[in-house]
Amino acid sequence: MHRTAIALLLLAGLLLAERSSISFRLKKDPGAKQHGWILDFGEEGFKFQYFGGGRRAFVRWADLVAGDAHALRVRLGLELSDDEKSGLVDAHEVHFKGGGSVRGVVELIDEEKRHWIRHDGIVLPYPGDRVQDIDEIRMPAKEVYTPEELYFLRLERFPPVTPRQHVDLARRMFDLGNWTRAKEHYEVARRMRPDWTSELTPRIAEIEEILEDSEAQVHYRKAKVRAVLFGDYLGAVRAIED
Repeated sequence: MHRTAIALLLLAGLLLAERSSISFRLKKDPGAKQHGWILDFGEEGFKFQYFGGGRRAFVRWADLVAGDAHALRVRLGLELSDDEKSGLVDAHEVHFKGGGSVRGVVELIDEEKRHWIRHDGIVLPYPGDRVQDIDEIRMPAKEVYTPEELYFLRLERFPPVTPRQHVDLARRMFDLGNWTRAKEHYEVARRMRPDWTSELTPRIAEIEEILEDSEAQVHYRKAKVRAVLFGDYLGAVRAIED
């Protein structure tokens, strides 16, 4: 392989590892940062694998420098970030001609100018010719998203640090038709947990087949539009089967 290509592959691997890794300081030695991966976690602490040699340990939250413990617990969903404490998210208030309005997140304005607005975990279309103007607002997240959607929004905002979070996000990316990112997260999970290889390798192979078949990608995206936006689940299944 050409040296430049090899260098690019190594750089990509390093960037992927950096995004998936975590670091922290211990109270007993705050000058020395610990680097590696979190394999699992709970209220008492987390299972940690160090870079280089693969040494594993259980680390208690109480043994971390306070600021590092808080930052990690926010990333893992054990504590709320400042924004999440408010319970508010960026949203829109759509005002209609002749009066009336609806609050939610404008997810899409399609070629027919319909405004697809998310509220209470569902997306509904509103004719564009009815829309007068749109204000940017803040509103309670629970009025816009389902608990599952909030979980994935958190994973996208705070990069996953455990193998299970990588698998969860890979599934989400697959459902959204973002196969490159899905493959990326599956590969990170497999590297962190080699004992999951038999489970994850077939999923990666499936994605590689899709990435090589542009026609299959088109069918899958059309199916997702039918299912997510239009509620045509039978049509979505038929599109995938075709």
